[in-house]
Amino acid sequence: MPLIFKNKEKISDLAKKLDVKIDNFSGGCEAGYYQAYSGDTIIFGVGDIALAHKPNEYVVLQEYKQYSKKLLKLIMLLQK
Repeated sequence: MPLIFKNKEKISDLAKKLDVKIDNFSGGCEAGYYQAYSGDTIIFGVGDIALAHKPNEYVVLQEYKQYSKKLLKLIMLLQK
């Protein structure tokens, strides 16, 4: 089930506050199913998508630390 890009203003505002870019994701994931049953959904993760799901996949520790901080900030922003 495809993910539909809804609430562009809200997503743009969150991306700006988190200092992340909005990008298209052409891989498969469960986000479209979650969206169909529970409303708005975003895909937010760590690492270079070019390295994902391949032999010797890895995430740079510094990227993971930055992602962890941004994920906590996202949670706090969504609780408001």
